[in-house]
Amino acid sequence: GFITGIDVNYYHDLKPQLKYYFGPRIRYGTDMTLGGIEGITVQLQNGIMRSRGKRFTSTLGFGVGFFKLSEKYSRYGGYEPNQVYPWASFTWRLGFRL
Repeated sequence: GFITGIDVNYYHDLKPQLKYYFGPRIRYGTDMTLGGIEGITVQLQNGIMRSRGKRFTSTLGFGVGFFKLSEKYSRYGGYEPNQVYPWASFTWRLGFRL
């Protein structure tokens, strides 16, 4: 499986090391928790990003939106063709700035 996509976020300073962010997220790929089906998700993400030192960051986010199956999988049992389903995600990331 694979997943690819893009996030476009706006970051608002709450404190020097703490930021609130929100923006759209679009993903396309294989969801292994749903049996390896393929589809696209469109969500509105929001969360908190915390910086520690000059290079280390962590984010905690939550998103809500919609999921649409790819045409290939829309005929699988239990799924309606051309149906859009509600979708949510929880994200926790650790990162390093360059």
